[in-house]
Formats: sequence, structure tokens, C-alpha cells
Amino acid sequence: MKLIVHNFTPNGLQKAQPLNELPIGMKVYAYGAFGSESIYCITGPMTKRGQEMCLISRWSPNAYFASPKNYLDTYSKPVSKKFGIGFYWDDVDNHIFPESRVKAAIRRAEWIERKIAKMNEEKRQAEQNELAELPGRYPHLTPIPNDCKDWYRAVKANIVAELKHHFPDHKFSVNKDGDRSVRISWYDGLVSEKVDDVMRKFESHKSDVTGDYWDFLPTCFNTVFGGMKFVFINRYMSEEVKKLTKQVKEILPDRYKAVDQQLLREYWSETDFPFNATNIRVVENPDAKGVDELFTFQYDMPEKLTSVASPEGIQVVEYSPKSFAVIGDTKPLKDKLKALGGKFNFRLTCGAGWIFPNTLKENVVEALQL
Repeated sequence: MKLIVHNFTPNGLQKAQPLNELPIGMKVYAYGAFGSESIYCITGPMTKRGQEMCLISRWSPNAYFASPKNYLDTYSKPVSKKFGIGFYWDDVDNHIFPESRVKAAIRRAEWIERKIAKMNEEKRQAEQNELAELPGRYPHLTPIPNDCKDWYRAVKANIVAELKHHFPDHKFSVNKDGDRSVRISWYDGLVSEKVDDVMRKFESHKSDVTGDYWDFLPTCFNTVFGGMKFVFINRYMSEEVKKLTKQVKEILPDRYKAVDQQLLREYWSETDFPFNATNIRVVENPDAKGVDELFTFQYDMPEKLTSVASPEGIQVVEYSPKSFAVIGDTKPLKDKLKALGGKFNFRLTCGAGWIFPNTLKENVVEALQL
């Protein structure tokens, strides 16, 4: 079967003609993303891979074309027909570098290749050390084996564990969102940046500067503890805060009243709230000197309920502003706790137990004789 090659051009696809062997020293332009440009020169004869060329311009490990050696393939186009990213030989000036410059480019390319090999070996060794150290750095997380049968569940468990480790007094929802992605959401509470800074390491896919792709490029952390293609972070404003728009409008000077909702959201986005904050309100700042100082948020905190414990190890503890929990060896009391209006939940942040509304606390304590 005969191979027929076509090139993209401003006028659509056009049949490509095979390239005749170019002279040693011929200048070659390398055009990368965002207008980046490098210069190579031909340093070898035509082979099955094309003609070898070596970098003439400055080398950078982060360049679009970072290899000091490359090949100009048989169907490459001249620079006069440049269209898009790629290599183009010089048919405008037909510039040919002198033999001394070509030899110097070859020596330099070989030196850079040795440097790259050394850098890669150092990187490999550093990664091996990091892989060995990670379980000790994150004792609250569980390493995930390569043959794990339920990858999503295992990674989600580590995400939840990391949230509890860093933010033990806050509540989050962690749910699957599409293919190998997860969404972490909560109401009010912490500002998004604090959660994002901690949880971004669970993303195992990366994109280059062009944003054209999102490839699997796991870090050492992802290799040990897993990762998701995307980790979405969403902080939602509660209805309690949304209702403060009226208060904000009363506080704002006339020139800002038209953007009351926008200012409320901007102030809210930069404010942390304890998870059990109640009676959230806005208070005018009489000494405001700019639009970012017009008001502040204030809130109340519920009185800390004293834990009540029985000789049998049963404890009544505060769980949220509106509820308390009974924890410990509750199995012998399950029928009584259920009759008292409790609901068993083995996923409580304080440990498995029975959850009750605060309105039943007096009855429960009395019934348990605590």
C-alpha cells in the first residue's frame, strides 16, 4: 500500500511532496506555541527518520522543543509555506551555517543530552526517595495498591481523610462528578483558597501552557495515595447569608446600593465562618476608607456542651449547633436510643453513634441516667 501524505495549509489539505536531502548546515526554524521560536541546523544525511538536526539557539528544558537533537521528516515544508507549529527549513535566505558552527552544534547537543540524562537520573532518585517517605508524611492516608478494584472509593476515602485532618471542625460533601473526577462542596465555612491549597494535590492530570489537552501525569503523591482527573472545589453561600442583602443595602452609601448583592458575595468570599456559627449578620464599619472596608460579618457561637459520660463509657457530646450525639458502646442500648428518637450513623466525625436534635437532649440524658 502506497503512503500518501497531506499537509494542512491555509487553503485546506494539500498533497505533500517528499523532501530532497538538504545540505549539511541548512537553517531550520522550529515554531512552538505562543509564537516561541528556536533555530536548528541540519547535521546529518537523510535516513528513515529524516535528517538529523541540532539546536543552534539557546537551550531551555522548558522550551516547546526542548530536545537538543531532532529530525526533519521527509515531508517537512519550507518556511515560505509555514502553517502552524512545527519545523520549517529556510528557503527564503537559504542560510547554511559554516562547518565549524555545525560541529560546535553537534558537540553542544551531545553535552546537553548528557546533562539531561543526569537531570533525569537525579529526578528519578528523588522520586524514589519521596515515594518511600510519603506514607510517613501522611499517616492518616491509606496507600492504594496498583491492583485496587475500586479506585474511586479508595481515592475518595483519602480525600475525606485529608479534609478531616486539616479541617476537623468543618463539614464537606465529597461526590463523584463525571469520569474520574470529584466535587468537594460546602456552605459558608472556609474560603475556597484554603481548601483548594490542600486538596489540589489529588489532581493527577495536567495540561501544558496551551491548554489543548489534559493528560495523566501523576505526582509521587498520586502514585501512593491516588488522584482524580479533576478536583472541583465549590463553596456555596447559605440561605442565611443570602438574606443579608437587605441589611447590606441599608448600610451601603447611595453610590454602592446598586451593587449590594455583588459586594455581599465579594465580602463573603473573603471571610471564614466557623462551621457552627449562628445568627450571621453584617455590621457597618464607621471608619471605612474604601469599598473593601464598608462592613464586616459577625456571628454567634453556641455554648460548648459539656460531654456527659456514664461509667459504662457512653458519652453525650455536642455534634453541631442543632444536634448532639451519643457514642461509645451503645449496642446494648440500641432499642432505647431508637425509641428516644435517635438515628444511628457510623460515619459521624466523632465516631459511630446515635444522632439526636438538641431539643431531645434533656430526655436522652435523663433516660440514660447520665
